[in-house]
Amino acid sequence: MSPSSLPFGDPASNEDPGPLDKQSAVFTEMSEEDMGEWVEEKIELYGDDWPKVETLLAQLRKWKIYLGDVKPGNITVRKN
Repeated sequence: MSPSSLPFGDPASNEDPGPLDKQSAVFTEMSEEDMGEWVEEKIELYGDDWPKVETLLAQLRKWKIYLGDVKPGNITVRKN
């Protein structure tokens, strides 16, 4: 992923980025099938913590940060 695929926007925006979708810069070249496989891989990696990761990704997208390299080395969920 090149640095140019990480656009930064207005962090004050209250716009809800919604679920991961093809509008995200990182995913624009992904087919629907590939996107589904990507999500399934992440669910396998994070298990029951995947909803927390999705929430974090949504918050990042509010800042126009699109993290395509989602893995436990980049996003760690603290166990309570």
